Amino acid sequence: MKDPSVEAQSVEINLETPERLILAYLYDHPGELVGPSGLVKVLNPETQETPLFETNVVAHDPEALDEVQQEVESLIVNGLVKGKRILEAGSVHHTKLKLTNKGEIKAILHKRAPKRLDVDL
Repeated sequence: MKDPSVEAQSVEINLETPERLILAYLYDHPGELVGPSGLVKVLNPETQETPLFETNVVAHDPEALDEVQQEVESLIVNGLVKGKRILEAGSVHHTKLKLTNKGEIKAILHKRAPKRLDVDL
């Protein structure tokens, strides 16, 4: 029996994980060839881009880029994403990312699932 003197509390849980965001982005942009640097803005919209001198190249926070690369590698390990492996700035990155059949199924399931969950305490 609930104690009437105890006030009910509700907590909202955000279910938008980096995996879900990446899969959703790749699903919603099927023709776009993207890599970790392109996904930095998807996962961290507040991340600032820094133009490099007079070129069209844009640099991102190296820590944010490493986090995205780790997420991409996890998706590759789980067979959800495939891409081309390149050596850039002394480290391996995956570009031209695409969903595998398994990744496409998972993206659709994530799309149908709730984005947030309200839990009463």
